[in-house]
Amino acid sequence: MTNSMCSPRDNFVVINQLKLHYIEWGSETSDKVLLLHGLTGCATSRAPLP
Repeated sequence: MTNSMCSPRDNFVVINQLKLHYIEWGSETSDKVLLLHGLTGCATSRAPLP
């Protein structure tokens, strides 16, 4: 496992005047997966992924 796999990167994007937080995990060359959560969830509850 490389360091980039272990180190999440926090980012923000503004869409329709709404500031959204997202976290990138893993290699930039790997396949992409989008996981969404609701108000009672948290991104780190999905870690670690196989």
